[in-house]
Amino acid sequence: MLILAKRSKQEELWKHSREPLKKPLLQKLMEHEELAVEACIAFTAILKYMGDLPTRRTRASTEYTDKIFNGPLKNVRH
Repeated sequence: MLILAKRSKQEELWKHSREPLKKPLLQKLMEHEELAVEACIAFTAILKYMGDLPTRRTRASTEYTDKIFNGPLKNVRH
Protein backbone atom coordinates (compact mmCIF):
# COMPACT_ATOMS: atom_id res chain seq x y z
CA MET A 1 0.00 0.00 0.00
CA LEU A 2 2.85 2.41 0.66
CA ILE A 3 4.17 1.88 -2.85
CA LEU A 4 0.91 3.14 -4.33
CA ALA A 5 1.14 6.33 -2.29
CA LYS A 6 4.57 7.14 -3.76
CA ARG A 7 3.59 7.32 -7.42
CA SER A 8 5.47 9.94 -9.36
CA LYS A 9 3.96 12.48 -11.72
CA GLN A 10 5.48 10.51 -14.61
CA GLU A 11 3.38 7.46 -13.68
CA GLU A 12 0.26 9.64 -13.52
CA LEU A 13 0.61 10.27 -17.27
CA TRP A 14 -0.12 6.62 -17.97
CA LYS A 15 -3.21 6.16 -15.82
CA HIS A 16 -6.66 5.73 -17.30
CA SER A 17 -8.60 8.88 -18.00
CA ARG A 18 -11.85 9.60 -19.81
CA GLU A 19 -10.35 12.84 -21.16
CA PRO A 20 -8.89 12.65 -24.69
CA LEU A 21 -5.22 13.53 -25.09
CA LYS A 22 -4.50 17.22 -25.51
CA LYS A 23 -0.85 16.70 -26.43
CA PRO A 24 1.09 13.74 -27.86
CA LEU A 25 2.90 11.26 -25.65
CA LEU A 26 6.12 11.58 -27.69
CA GLN A 27 8.13 14.62 -26.61
CA LYS A 28 9.80 14.96 -30.02
CA LEU A 29 6.40 15.70 -31.59
CA MET A 30 5.96 18.71 -29.31
CA GLU A 31 8.54 20.58 -31.41
CA HIS A 32 6.28 20.28 -34.48
CA GLU A 33 2.82 21.68 -33.79
CA GLU A 34 1.22 20.19 -36.92
CA LEU A 35 2.46 16.70 -36.07
CA ALA A 36 1.34 17.09 -32.45
CA VAL A 37 -2.19 18.02 -33.55
CA GLU A 38 -2.32 15.14 -36.04
CA ALA A 39 -1.21 12.69 -33.34
CA CYS A 40 -4.04 13.78 -31.05
CA ILE A 41 -6.57 13.61 -33.88
CA ALA A 42 -5.42 10.08 -34.75
CA PHE A 43 -5.62 8.96 -31.13
CA THR A 44 -9.15 10.35 -30.77
CA ALA A 45 -10.17 8.61 -34.01
CA ILE A 46 -8.78 5.32 -32.66
CA LEU A 47 -10.86 5.69 -29.50
CA LYS A 48 -14.00 6.40 -31.55
CA TYR A 49 -13.28 3.52 -33.94
CA MET A 50 -12.96 1.12 -31.00
CA GLY A 51 -16.10 2.50 -29.35
CA ASP A 52 -14.20 3.73 -26.28
CA LEU A 53 -15.15 7.35 -26.97
CA PRO A 54 -18.85 7.86 -27.67
CA THR A 55 -19.93 10.00 -30.61
CA ARG A 56 -23.15 11.86 -31.26
CA ARG A 57 -23.80 10.34 -34.66
CA THR A 58 -22.94 7.08 -36.38
CA ARG A 59 -20.11 7.29 -38.88
CA ALA A 60 -18.60 4.88 -41.35
CA SER A 61 -15.50 3.17 -40.01
CA THR A 62 -13.58 4.51 -43.03
CA GLU A 63 -14.05 8.05 -41.72
CA TYR A 64 -12.07 7.06 -38.63
CA THR A 65 -9.41 5.10 -40.49
CA ASP A 66 -8.89 8.06 -42.82
CA LYS A 67 -8.23 10.27 -39.79
CA ILE A 68 -5.95 7.65 -38.22
CA PHE A 69 -3.75 7.19 -41.29
CA ASN A 70 -3.95 10.62 -42.96
CA GLY A 71 -1.29 12.27 -40.77
CA PRO A 72 1.28 9.48 -40.91
CA LEU A 73 0.86 9.04 -44.66
CA LYS A 74 1.42 12.79 -45.24
CA ASN A 75 4.67 12.63 -43.30
CA VAL A 76 6.23 9.47 -44.71
CA ARG A 77 9.97 9.83 -45.21
CA HIS A 78 11.47 7.87 -48.06
